[in-house]
Amino acid sequence: KQRGFCDDRGQLFFEIKRIIHDKQPKVVFLENVANLIEHDNGKSFEQVYLALMEEGYAVRYATQNPKTHANIPQQRNRVFIVAFLDVDQCNRFQYPEEVPLSTKITDIIDIHKKHTNCYYYTSKHPLYSEMANKIKHKGEIHRISDYGISKYGYNICPTLTANMGTYPDRVCILKDDFGIRKLTPHECLSLQGYPEDFVFPKGIIIPQAYKQIGNSVCVPIIFKIAKNILNALNL
Repeated sequence: KQRGFCDDRGQLFFEIKRIIHDKQPKVVFLENVANLIEHDNGKSFEQVYLALMEEGYAVRYATQNPKTHANIPQQRNRVFIVAFLDVDQCNRFQYPEEVPLSTKITDIIDIHKKHTNCYYYTSKHPLYSEMANKIKHKGEIHRISDYGISKYGYNICPTLTANMGTYPDRVCILKDDFGIRKLTPHECLSLQGYPEDFVFPKGIIIPQAYKQIGNSVCVPIIFKIAKNILNALNL
Protein backbone atom coordinates (compact mmCIF):
# COMPACT_ATOMS: atom_id res chain seq x y z
CA LYS A 1 0.00 0.00 0.00
CA GLN A 2 3.05 2.24 -0.34
CA ARG A 3 2.93 3.42 3.29
CA GLY A 4 6.60 2.68 3.93
CA PHE A 5 7.63 3.27 7.53
CA CYS A 6 4.07 4.36 8.34
CA ASP A 7 3.00 0.73 7.89
CA ASP A 8 3.46 -1.56 10.90
CA ARG A 9 5.36 -3.96 8.65
CA GLY A 10 7.67 -1.14 7.64
CA GLN A 11 8.69 -0.79 11.28
CA LEU A 12 10.44 -4.16 11.05
CA PHE A 13 13.56 -2.44 9.74
CA PHE A 14 14.03 -0.68 13.07
CA GLU A 15 14.04 -4.06 14.80
CA ILE A 16 16.72 -5.14 12.34
CA LYS A 17 18.66 -1.97 13.18
CA ARG A 18 18.37 -2.76 16.90
CA ILE A 19 19.80 -6.25 16.35
CA ILE A 20 22.62 -4.84 14.19
CA HIS A 21 23.46 -2.32 16.92
CA ASP A 22 23.57 -5.01 19.62
CA LYS A 23 25.33 -7.78 17.68
CA GLN A 24 27.49 -5.90 15.15
CA PRO A 25 27.61 -8.70 12.57
CA LYS A 26 30.45 -8.58 10.03
CA VAL A 27 27.95 -8.33 7.21
CA VAL A 28 24.28 -7.39 6.79
CA PHE A 29 22.28 -8.69 3.82
CA LEU A 30 18.84 -7.17 3.14
CA GLU A 31 16.28 -7.54 0.34
CA ASN A 32 13.22 -5.52 -0.62
CA VAL A 33 11.14 -4.48 -3.60
CA ALA A 34 13.05 -2.29 -6.05
CA ASN A 35 10.59 0.55 -5.46
CA LEU A 36 12.19 1.04 -2.05
CA ILE A 37 14.83 3.14 -3.82
CA GLU A 38 12.21 5.55 -5.19
CA HIS A 39 9.63 5.41 -2.39
CA ASP A 40 8.76 8.79 -0.85
CA ASN A 41 11.15 10.53 -3.25
CA GLY A 42 14.02 8.36 -2.07
CA LYS A 43 13.60 9.25 1.61
CA SER A 44 12.78 5.69 2.74
CA PHE A 45 15.89 4.22 1.15
CA GLU A 46 18.03 7.09 2.41
CA GLN A 47 16.84 6.31 5.94
CA VAL A 48 17.88 2.67 5.59
CA TYR A 49 21.22 3.61 4.03
CA LEU A 50 22.08 6.19 6.69
CA ALA A 51 20.99 3.88 9.51
CA LEU A 52 23.51 1.29 8.35
CA MET A 53 26.23 3.90 7.97
CA GLU A 54 25.53 5.18 11.49
CA GLU A 55 26.24 1.69 12.77
CA GLY A 56 29.64 1.78 11.07
CA TYR A 57 28.88 -0.13 7.87
CA ALA A 58 30.08 0.43 4.33
CA VAL A 59 27.01 -0.10 2.15
CA ARG A 60 26.49 -1.53 -1.35
CA TYR A 61 23.21 -2.03 -3.16
CA ALA A 62 21.97 -3.20 -6.56
CA THR A 63 18.73 -4.22 -8.23
CA GLN A 64 18.62 -7.70 -9.71
CA ASN A 65 15.96 -9.76 -11.44
CA PRO A 66 15.47 -13.52 -12.00
CA LYS A 67 15.06 -13.00 -15.74
CA THR A 68 18.39 -11.17 -16.01
CA HIS A 69 20.47 -12.69 -13.20
CA ALA A 70 19.19 -16.22 -12.58
CA ASN A 71 18.05 -17.61 -15.95
CA ILE A 72 14.51 -17.88 -14.57
CA PRO A 73 11.60 -16.47 -16.61
CA GLN A 74 10.00 -14.35 -13.89
CA GLN A 75 9.82 -10.55 -13.74
CA ARG A 76 10.80 -9.81 -10.14
CA ASN A 77 12.95 -6.72 -9.71
CA ARG A 78 14.38 -6.49 -6.19
CA VAL A 79 16.96 -4.35 -4.42
CA PHE A 80 19.68 -6.23 -2.53
CA ILE A 81 21.59 -4.33 0.15
CA VAL A 82 24.90 -5.70 1.44
CA ALA A 83 26.78 -3.86 4.19
CA PHE A 84 30.20 -4.68 5.68
CA LEU A 85 31.92 -3.47 8.84
CA ASP A 86 35.25 -3.83 7.03
CA VAL A 87 35.68 -1.40 4.12
CA ASP A 88 38.20 -3.63 2.34
CA GLN A 89 35.75 -6.51 2.41
CA CYS A 90 33.07 -4.22 1.03
CA ASN A 91 35.39 -3.20 -1.80
CA ARG A 92 36.09 -6.85 -2.62
CA PHE A 93 32.41 -7.71 -2.84
CA GLN A 94 30.83 -7.87 -6.28
CA TYR A 95 27.22 -8.38 -7.25
CA PRO A 96 26.51 -11.24 -9.67
CA GLU A 97 26.66 -10.34 -13.33
CA GLU A 98 23.78 -10.75 -15.77
CA VAL A 99 23.30 -14.09 -17.48
CA PRO A 100 21.39 -14.90 -20.69
CA LEU A 101 17.79 -16.05 -20.29
CA SER A 102 17.59 -19.45 -21.97
CA THR A 103 14.97 -21.08 -19.74
CA LYS A 104 11.46 -20.89 -21.18
CA ILE A 105 8.10 -20.99 -19.44
CA THR A 106 7.51 -24.32 -21.16
CA ASP A 107 10.69 -25.70 -19.56
CA ILE A 108 9.01 -25.20 -16.19
CA ILE A 109 5.33 -25.71 -17.00
CA ASP A 110 4.11 -28.88 -18.72
CA ILE A 111 0.91 -28.03 -20.58
CA HIS A 112 0.35 -31.71 -21.37
CA LYS A 113 0.10 -32.78 -17.72
CA LYS A 114 -3.29 -33.00 -16.01
CA HIS A 115 -3.38 -31.50 -12.52
CA THR A 116 -5.86 -31.75 -9.67
CA ASN A 117 -9.26 -30.31 -10.54
CA CYS A 118 -8.99 -27.60 -7.86
CA TYR A 119 -6.55 -25.70 -10.09
CA TYR A 120 -8.91 -25.55 -13.09
CA TYR A 121 -11.54 -22.90 -13.71
CA THR A 122 -15.06 -23.98 -14.67
CA SER A 123 -17.94 -22.26 -16.40
CA LYS A 124 -19.37 -21.41 -12.97
CA HIS A 125 -16.66 -18.79 -12.40
CA PRO A 126 -17.91 -15.24 -13.16
CA LEU A 127 -14.86 -14.51 -15.33
CA TYR A 128 -14.85 -17.79 -17.22
CA SER A 129 -16.41 -16.39 -20.41
CA GLU A 130 -13.83 -13.59 -20.50
CA MET A 131 -11.04 -16.12 -19.88
CA ALA A 132 -12.27 -18.34 -22.70
CA ASN A 133 -12.38 -15.35 -25.06
CA LYS A 134 -8.96 -13.95 -24.16
CA ILE A 135 -6.88 -17.04 -23.45
CA LYS A 136 -6.62 -18.61 -26.88
CA HIS A 137 -3.19 -20.21 -26.95
CA LYS A 138 -1.81 -22.91 -24.69
CA GLY A 139 1.16 -22.03 -22.53
CA GLU A 140 0.66 -18.26 -22.51
CA ILE A 141 0.79 -16.76 -19.03
CA HIS A 142 -2.07 -14.46 -18.03
CA ARG A 143 -2.95 -12.59 -14.87
CA ILE A 144 -6.29 -11.48 -13.44
CA SER A 145 -6.13 -8.01 -11.93
CA ASP A 146 -8.52 -5.24 -10.95
CA TYR A 147 -8.37 -4.16 -14.60
CA GLY A 148 -9.31 -7.51 -16.13
CA ILE A 149 -7.28 -10.31 -17.67
CA SER A 150 -3.83 -9.35 -18.95
CA LYS A 151 -1.60 -11.41 -21.24
CA TYR A 152 2.09 -11.76 -20.46
CA GLY A 153 2.97 -14.24 -23.19
CA TYR A 154 5.15 -17.33 -23.47
CA ASN A 155 8.45 -15.98 -22.23
CA ILE A 156 8.06 -14.23 -18.87
CA CYS A 157 5.89 -14.82 -15.81
CA PRO A 158 4.81 -11.66 -13.95
CA THR A 159 5.91 -11.18 -10.35
CA LEU A 160 4.55 -13.85 -8.03
CA THR A 161 2.90 -11.98 -5.17
CA ALA A 162 1.90 -12.83 -1.60
CA ASN A 163 -1.73 -11.99 -2.29
CA MET A 164 -1.92 -15.20 -4.32
CA GLY A 165 -2.70 -16.80 -0.97
CA THR A 166 -5.35 -14.28 0.03
CA TYR A 167 -7.15 -13.84 -3.28
CA PRO A 168 -7.24 -17.11 -5.28
CA ASP A 169 -7.69 -15.31 -8.60
CA ARG A 170 -4.33 -13.53 -8.17
CA VAL A 171 -2.46 -16.72 -9.05
CA CYS A 172 -1.22 -16.53 -12.65
CA ILE A 173 -3.25 -18.59 -15.13
CA LEU A 174 -2.74 -20.34 -18.43
CA LYS A 175 -4.45 -22.75 -20.80
CA ASP A 176 -3.22 -26.34 -21.03
CA ASP A 177 -4.50 -29.45 -22.78
CA PHE A 178 -7.24 -29.86 -20.18
CA GLY A 179 -8.55 -26.32 -19.65
CA ILE A 180 -7.75 -22.96 -18.08
CA ARG A 181 -5.99 -23.25 -14.75
CA LYS A 182 -3.84 -21.59 -12.14
CA LEU A 183 -0.16 -22.25 -11.86
CA THR A 184 0.37 -24.90 -9.21
CA PRO A 185 2.44 -24.20 -6.08
CA HIS A 186 5.14 -26.51 -7.46
CA GLU A 187 5.32 -24.49 -10.69
CA CYS A 188 5.49 -21.26 -8.69
CA LEU A 189 8.30 -22.71 -6.59
CA SER A 190 10.19 -23.50 -9.79
CA LEU A 191 9.71 -19.90 -10.93
CA GLN A 192 11.41 -18.85 -7.69
CA GLY A 193 14.32 -21.18 -8.36
CA TYR A 194 13.56 -23.82 -5.74
CA PRO A 195 14.93 -27.31 -6.44
CA GLU A 196 12.59 -29.94 -7.91
CA ASP A 197 12.58 -32.00 -4.71
CA PHE A 198 11.51 -29.11 -2.45
CA VAL A 199 8.21 -29.75 -0.64
CA PHE A 200 6.31 -27.84 2.01
CA PRO A 201 5.99 -29.40 5.46
CA LYS A 202 2.81 -31.29 6.19
CA GLY A 203 -0.02 -29.06 7.32
CA ILE A 204 0.71 -26.19 4.93
CA ILE A 205 -2.52 -25.65 3.00
CA ILE A 206 -2.51 -24.43 -0.60
CA PRO A 207 -3.35 -20.73 0.15
CA GLN A 208 -0.53 -20.62 2.73
CA ALA A 209 1.85 -22.17 0.22
CA TYR A 210 1.00 -19.54 -2.40
CA LYS A 211 1.46 -16.75 0.15
CA GLN A 212 4.85 -18.06 1.27
CA ILE A 213 6.01 -18.41 -2.33
CA GLY A 214 4.96 -14.83 -3.09
CA ASN A 215 6.82 -13.62 0.01
CA SER A 216 9.91 -15.64 -0.86
CA VAL A 217 13.05 -14.62 -2.73
CA CYS A 218 14.56 -15.97 -5.93
CA VAL A 219 16.81 -18.66 -4.49
CA PRO A 220 19.60 -18.67 -7.12
CA ILE A 221 20.13 -14.91 -6.80
CA ILE A 222 20.41 -15.19 -3.01
CA PHE A 223 22.83 -18.10 -3.41
CA LYS A 224 25.06 -16.14 -5.80
CA ILE A 225 25.12 -13.03 -3.61
CA ALA A 226 25.78 -15.08 -0.47
CA LYS A 227 28.66 -16.87 -2.23
CA ASN A 228 30.17 -13.53 -3.21
CA ILE A 229 29.77 -12.29 0.36
CA LEU A 230 31.75 -15.30 1.59
CA ASN A 231 34.44 -14.62 -0.99
CA ALA A 232 34.68 -11.01 0.17
CA LEU A 233 35.00 -12.19 3.78
CA ASN A 234 37.74 -14.61 2.68
CA LEU A 235 35.88 -17.51 4.34
